[in-house]
Amino acid sequence: ITQATSSDIASAEVGLVLVAGQRIKQYVFDTPGLNEIRGGSTLLDEAEKAIQRRVSEEIGPEVILRAGGSTVLFIAPANDALEDWPSRLRRAFFAETKAAFPAAASIRVGIEMLAERFETAVGRAFQTMSDDRAHAQLPRFVTYPFETRCALCQMRAAYRWYRDPDNNELPICEVCELKRERGRRERPDKILDVLVDLGITDYDHPDVELDALGVRGVKRKEWLAEDLENLAHQSARRKLIGVVYGDGNNFGAVQIKMNDLALNLQWAARVEHTTRAAVALSLAQATQKAAQLYGWEADAQPLLAKLPFQVLALGGDDLSLFAWGPVAVYFAAEFTRLTDLELQVSNQDPNQPRPDLTFSLGTLLTDEKTPVRKSVQFAEKELLKWAKQAVKARGLKCGTVAMLYAEKADKVPADLKIYREEMY
Repeated sequence: ITQATSSDIASAEVGLVLVAGQRIKQYVFDTPGLNEIRGGSTLLDEAEKAIQRRVSEEIGPEVILRAGGSTVLFIAPANDALEDWPSRLRRAFFAETKAAFPAAASIRVGIEMLAERFETAVGRAFQTMSDDRAHAQLPRFVTYPFETRCALCQMRAAYRWYRDPDNNELPICEVCELKRERGRRERPDKILDVLVDLGITDYDHPDVELDALGVRGVKRKEWLAEDLENLAHQSARRKLIGVVYGDGNNFGAVQIKMNDLALNLQWAARVEHTTRAAVALSLAQATQKAAQLYGWEADAQPLLAKLPFQVLALGGDDLSLFAWGPVAVYFAAEFTRLTDLELQVSNQDPNQPRPDLTFSLGTLLTDEKTPVRKSVQFAEKELLKWAKQAVKARGLKCGTVAMLYAEKADKVPADLKIYREEMY
């Protein structure tokens, strides 16, 4: 390129390659156990990192434009090998997860368009990936009537036995076994990401004391919860679990106007790090406040037997997590407060006003026996939607939280709109 003329550069093409996990909740939550949920989330992260490593080795780390939330976007040479990238990436995704559904695409784009109309170029890649998704073949698992089904997912055929915490021998399928083992291993995951962001430890030392958070235990296997019930304090009268889903408001509207490639990447990095930092700080403060409800004080003996939260997804301006009920409530309040402080507008051109950037959270509090799929679906599709609508309808300039307490599974409304009309 350094030897080329400006006209040569303007007419030159490169490849833009995109791969993204689809129906992620279906993959992560097809079993109710916290180990399997944690493992499914970790496997998606590992698939993303494996793709990043492959791209870095074959082309170079500098070509990766976006990576997060089970999505990778990168530049590749516009040669014959460009057409092979989508199928290679789909196979890599399957190899890591065994059952997750990826979609992938590659397009040719002019260097001039990539540099000056970046979002337009990326939009083309996403449109091509949407077409791939529509025609993709989903992984099929056939279970015959005479085959024993997996005790965890109740869908796929079992292929071996495992022992549950009560030492009972139960059948398990290959996918659930992989997710279960990943969830139990002492390896980097989103919990460790939070502890690293808090400065409590680093990635080489997953075993760490959590005295500062009021949590007992000196090793990961001692303070990491095995199931949702263990997220709650052992002496809590009611084992309430909070499901939190969060999403940013107006972030896409801001980014879509950034046609400059460098500015776009810088903005994406700022949003990513802001969200991660706010999540870590809010979870730490929420955990401390929840422990204080039961008499814990700073520098006193730890009170909680298990770390009372589990982060499921954290990428860009999206987040989701499980937490003990009080921790979820405190987290929602602190997270919106911190992000409001960080993202508030200071000085801006009155002729080019910037949309207000805030976060909306949907939070469902229910008992530990409520099916995971039901609680997750309701928190995201109903409560989060309600919180985001409040921002638009009322022109709010601050973060919003839509929260609902459902005593048990049958108290979760079938229709939130009707429930609101009847109750409010």
